[in-house]
Amino acid sequence: MGSVVGENLRRLREQSRMTQHEAARLFKQYGLRWSRSKVAAIEAGDRETVSLADVLLLAFVFKVSIDEFFAGDGDVILADQLSPVPRGSVIAIIQGHYPEFPRPQVSQQEAEEREHQDVERLFEIIDARNKLAQATEADQLLARRLGVSVDEVLAASLRLWGRTLTDERNARVVGLGDDLETGERQAHRGHITRELSQQVEDELSVSGPSQAEEEKEDG
Repeated sequence: MGSVVGENLRRLREQSRMTQHEAARLFKQYGLRWSRSKVAAIEAGDRETVSLADVLLLAFVFKVSIDEFFAGDGDVILADQLSPVPRGSVIAIIQGHYPEFPRPQVSQQEAEEREHQDVERLFEIIDARNKLAQATEADQLLARRLGVSVDEVLAASLRLWGRTLTDERNARVVGLGDDLETGERQAHRGHITRELSQQVEDELSVSGPSQAEEEKEDG
């Protein structure tokens, strides 16, 4: 998958008239701590592993749909043990369609198992995209308070908990049980929201590019 993503990363970067160095610095603002050399390696197809979270964050950076990173002809290798999947099938799944997958020349049982694994991996992409797309009022308020974009808040939440701040807060409130009075539950809810907001703020602070790193790259 990395080579396909890298091919389209280069296309989108060049369309944006950015150098690899400029792209690396921009990516760091979204939590992708990539050096210029790593950007170059991914674009050249020298790194086969690119996580789904990275693809989501790249989509936010370039303000494009995730399927832009699977554009072009040929197949996508989602994992070494899985059969290649046509890029068009990946894009169709992302867009909410369910295409027919080509069946390899193996036993019916093995073919069904492989197809099931392929579909599960593709739906991971959709699930991750949907989690980041669900910006809530809490996400928007926190973004305004911190002076950052909602995209950055959502990306930090995904790195921390694999879901939005609101979803994480609601899950923790449910975990408190049903014995609390309404006032107590609301108080706990507010405390949890503040605690999670602080974690997001800390995550954004940690993932941002340090001055020393920028000076080193500039040199």
